[in-house]
Amino acid sequence: MALSAGAKTILLAVIGVTMAIMGLLSYLMFPRILRWQVEENLILSPEAEPYEYWKVIPVPIYARFYFFNVTNTEDIIEKKAKPYVQELGPYTFGMNDMETREKVNITWHSNGTVSYLQIKRWFYEPSLTNGSLDDLVTNVNVPLATAVNQGVRSGDPFFISGIDSILKFTNSRLYVTKSIRNLLFDGYEEEILNTAKDIGIEVPYDKFGWFYRKNNSDDGEYTIFTGKSDVDKYGYVDLWKGSKYCIIGRHPPCNQIQGTAGDMWPPFRNDKKQKLSLFVADVCSTLQLSYLSEIEVNEIESYRYWLDETALDNGKYKEENSCLCADSCMPPGALDIETCQFGTPAVISFPHFLYADQHYHDKIDGLKPDPEQHVFIIDLEPKLGIPVNVNARLQINVAIPNCDEIENLELLLVKRYYIILIFGLSASINLETAEKLKFVTKMLPQYVTIGCFLSVSCGVIIIILALHRAGSTLITKKPRKQMVYTAVKVVQQNELLKGSEA
Repeated sequence: MALSAGAKTILLAVIGVTMAIMGLLSYLMFPRILRWQVEENLILSPEAEPYEYWKVIPVPIYARFYFFNVTNTEDIIEKKAKPYVQELGPYTFGMNDMETREKVNITWHSNGTVSYLQIKRWFYEPSLTNGSLDDLVTNVNVPLATAVNQGVRSGDPFFISGIDSILKFTNSRLYVTKSIRNLLFDGYEEEILNTAKDIGIEVPYDKFGWFYRKNNSDDGEYTIFTGKSDVDKYGYVDLWKGSKYCIIGRHPPCNQIQGTAGDMWPPFRNDKKQKLSLFVADVCSTLQLSYLSEIEVNEIESYRYWLDETALDNGKYKEENSCLCADSCMPPGALDIETCQFGTPAVISFPHFLYADQHYHDKIDGLKPDPEQHVFIIDLEPKLGIPVNVNARLQINVAIPNCDEIENLELLLVKRYYIILIFGLSASINLETAEKLKFVTKMLPQYVTIGCFLSVSCGVIIIILALHRAGSTLITKKPRKQMVYTAVKVVQQNELLKGSEA
């Protein structure tokens, strides 16, 4: 049965109102729906979409090493001159798409966490290197510096005397010249290590190299939150090597493990001013990055975070950072990581002691700190919590203490910090991953907004047409006013006609 004109008008109006309301509700509800979908799909599990990306990171990662060559060792020993350093490098190692950081021994726990080991594999990239792995570098003898430092820290005259005796009967010297490959992954034998073992001193390695035995290896078991029990903890490290604490000697809360391992952060970062916490196992420390600016990376709107000038200040600028001090506070701008490096008196800072106290600059020549080159940044996509660009740089230094009881070594009169190397890590998402991120975070909201606008607009137009149709129908049905001719008017008309004929 055909609908009447009135019924058609009512149906048209209902359709218009429905489209307008649905479009408006979709626009208002989409952010909540998107948030719910993102949170549900990001939760780590073997069935989750991000699982494969998390298990085997599909992003090329490059490590760049810059070594410092001490050019005036004779003047340092004979004339007590300040060390003069010359930067060499970069010596670049990368990971291609087939050999990336891979997570193994994955174990899921009922409390919403997962444990794993992450295997790191590095491959030499000669085309991205300035120099070769056979370049020679002269700098302090780190195993020797470690032995001296342990003797000084022990305060035991017998221990110190034993180290002095070892030095007397060995060829160990304060400065050594070694190749880049030996200083990095291959390692080199040092006579003082073998002698220490012979007399019963426990030594954790048979060779010394800053990354000796670390290629194709892991840096300990991580246990992180999957987001299942609390999405706000998504990616945060719960345990490292089975513990919630990393550095012995620091005061709480600086000795606690905080932040993520750098793979991901919780989604929907509403407060961009909130610090970005990053746990770095290589230095057994949690670094707090501050918000710097908004930036676009491969057309992806991101927040840029950086380690600012107060990040390693030991409490000079911010009192809460005083817990970074170990046994005693160093001059601000450097962080003691000795307990993380088997007793090696290692100290991290920004490259060329950028933002560090003048104390460090006064003790060494050849420094050229540059905020543009030596900054530590992470660009984070805030809706999904995914880092889209990383450019991290830290400097490893060695502290050489003074010890008058050691006579068989040319120690300086004061404690001095030697720059050894700069370790830089860079990674940026590829175009395929960028396109997926851009679709979810940028294009999809735009498509929904356009769709909602069109729905509301069409609904309003249909409502207007329905109102117009209803108005036209009413006008058509209104009765017309008819002319009434009375007898009087006819008589008057006839008289007028007769008058005109006369």
